[in-house]
Amino acid sequence: MTETPRSGGHARPAVTVGMPVYNGERFLRQALDCWMAQDFTNYRLIISDDASSDSTPQICREYATRDHRVRYLRSDRNQGAVWNFNYLYSLADAEFFAWAAQDDYWEPTFLRKCVELLRGNPDAAGAHTRIRRITADGTTYAGPFGGYVAIQDDAAERFRTVLSDWLWCFAHYGVWRTETIRPTRLYRKVYGPDHVFVAEAVLYGKVFEVPEVLWAHRTCNPQETNEEYVERVRRGLEPHSKPGSYRYPFAALTWEHLRTALTAPFPFSTRCRLVWSVLSRFWIHQAVIAVVRRKALRMFGEARVERVIRWLRRQGWYRRWRGVPEGL
Repeated sequence: MTETPRSGGHARPAVTVGMPVYNGERFLRQALDCWMAQDFTNYRLIISDDASSDSTPQICREYATRDHRVRYLRSDRNQGAVWNFNYLYSLADAEFFAWAAQDDYWEPTFLRKCVELLRGNPDAAGAHTRIRRITADGTTYAGPFGGYVAIQDDAAERFRTVLSDWLWCFAHYGVWRTETIRPTRLYRKVYGPDHVFVAEAVLYGKVFEVPEVLWAHRTCNPQETNEEYVERVRRGLEPHSKPGSYRYPFAALTWEHLRTALTAPFPFSTRCRLVWSVLSRFWIHQAVIAVVRRKALRMFGEARVERVIRWLRRQGWYRRWRGVPEGL
């Protein structure tokens, strides 16, 4: 790694913000400006550049030179998103830690309100805000959505809450208590590493939500198919892997959740409950949905199936069946 020298300001911050970047020139300035505008200023922003080939290095060096809170590191070779996320956490030297995407948008109060919520709840592992989804030009096209509100005293119940739904796993971009999440394995090279991380993190502490929309998640192609998304994830997680190598992504994701359940530092009876949650609330439900959807598409066609799905969602059927918490 190479580092851009910083000037002044070496006091320990309250929050370490880690921003993994790779060829992010299109939205990087806007993302960095959001952090410069935060009304909670006691943080350090560490940017880890995974060997970008565009103007990302020049942009990052500009901000690092301009503001002593910004630290810029650059890898000599592309090692993938999982390596970058985990590497940034290894550099955390503050009470709290947050990952920040290179193309998202945050309101000025985002960091302060998450930190206040964590400080007001010593048993919390993390805190996040509600979110909206935006297109490349910043237009809101979905939301607002909530994250996971996992505030039960029972760790197994918190784990079950996260496994109740995995399509909107935005909680990982909240603020985390650095030492509380240290026992986790952080990000893993699997489809849905954010969901795996959050499910493991709630075993060690509660997760709270700020009931305001203070973060916007950018999706440059809202019409992307699931197959295209899987391939994009593959390139990000393992940039040197072959196309199509993620042939069974959901099975791999389920196995990672089972590994979490089987190795959790709890009594055998609690680990059995965790395993049952993976099988009953996650694998079976998703497998049933996949099979029924595939058969319905063959029998009735995509247009009719989509109309039925929209109707079922309006009736709240999916949420009741899965036990999805309110707000998600």
